[in-house]
Amino acid sequence: MGHSVEYHKIKILLEETGAAFDILSASGGHPNDDFAGFASSMSLQSFRHILQNPDLGRTQLAAMLRYAEMDRQKSGYYRRKSDWSKFLARYVESHVNTNFIAN
Repeated sequence: MGHSVEYHKIKILLEETGAAFDILSASGGHPNDDFAGFASSMSLQSFRHILQNPDLGRTQLAAMLRYAEMDRQKSGYYRRKSDWSKFLARYVESHVNTNFIAN
């Protein structure tokens, strides 16, 4: 099954943001937030651009990423470390325009 261009861009953005979060954490930095909060602060403009949703809010993106991670954990989707970005990219792509979270 082929994935959309947006899916691949979201996946890459999640991986890059995850790498930045890991580097900050490993170097003794304290992001004072979980990954979802960090990603929604650091990469909000990129998510807006990729998803073609200029109204996407930081709180909405963070909540969507947290819901995605909860669903991933419930599903047992832990095959490889890199699989988390695939799961989250699919989740974000399919839920970004559903208004399941108020801005």
